[in-house]
Amino acid sequence: GDLTNCQGDFTDMSGDFTDCQGDFTDCQGDFTDCQGDFTDMSGDFTDCQGDFTDCQGDFNGCSGDFTDCQGDFTFMQGDFTDCSGDFGDCYGDFGDCSGDFTDCQGDFTHVEGDFTDVSGDVTGCSGDFGPIEGDCSAIGGDVTGIEGDVTGCSGDVTDCTGDFGPVGGDVTSFEGDVGAPPADGFDDFVTAPVFEMPPAETMDPFDSSNPDFASVESTAARAEANDPAGDPAGSALGDALGDAPEVGPAPVDAADAAIGATLDSATDQSTGPAGEAAPVDPAAGAEAFVDPTLDEVDPAADDDGGGLA
Repeated sequence: GDLTNCQGDFTDMSGDFTDCQGDFTDCQGDFTDCQGDFTDMSGDFTDCQGDFTDCQGDFNGCSGDFTDCQGDFTFMQGDFTDCSGDFGDCYGDFGDCSGDFTDCQGDFTHVEGDFTDVSGDVTGCSGDFGPIEGDCSAIGGDVTGIEGDVTGCSGDVTDCTGDFGPVGGDVTSFEGDVGAPPADGFDDFVTAPVFEMPPAETMDPFDSSNPDFASVESTAARAEANDPAGDPAGSALGDALGDAPEVGPAPVDAADAAIGATLDSATDQSTGPAGEAAPVDPAAGAEAFVDPTLDEVDPAADDDGGGLA
């Protein structure tokens, strides 16, 4: 029948609303046991509550607050522009739903469908939007609690803010500013303090008069410190004293030997082999060994004129 002029409490009502029509503006009550087609229904659902699991139909003419409503909206369709409330307990396929969801809130974890015709501020919405696809250009608001796979989503998300951390999927078709932080996202700039290095610790002067300088412990410590770098002087001394490993004779190259012999013969300016030296006569006088011309120098000519008589 026509429920246009019906009003009152629907708390204890149940049954099939398939052939019902009318205005629900002044209706209120619990729809937990209600079922049927809401295609020709219209009115304000502000005071209605209950489970809409078995309900279906067109919500184009419906409006109101769905805060206390719950159930499966898979077969629901229509314009939800004038609907508001908490959709936390609602689930199903919202593919045929459209309208402004600005005043809607709740957990959309089990909501799925094409949100191409959905618009509004989803600041109060949270949950897993995994199966959602369509054009999200008209959607704005804080999506901090929203997560899921947005592979099929596209559109301008310039007005969206919040934490996109749990989002996965292909966001190639997204456009808009998703990198700019909010105006109050940063505190005032604080200049870093000046870091000053403390003065280096002064080293004690080298004191060889210290009685511990020549101790066994100090000597061993110095030797251990010098071992990694090695001791060139000690190494050379060890080689000189025979600590160096034995080295075999250098191999002789026939070509090098021939070149050396040629150079030796080229530097020999004599016309022939040198003869044997004459035997020395011990009885010979000094004239045999001293050049006579060396004795022709005038001793007076060798005087330097020092004034000695």
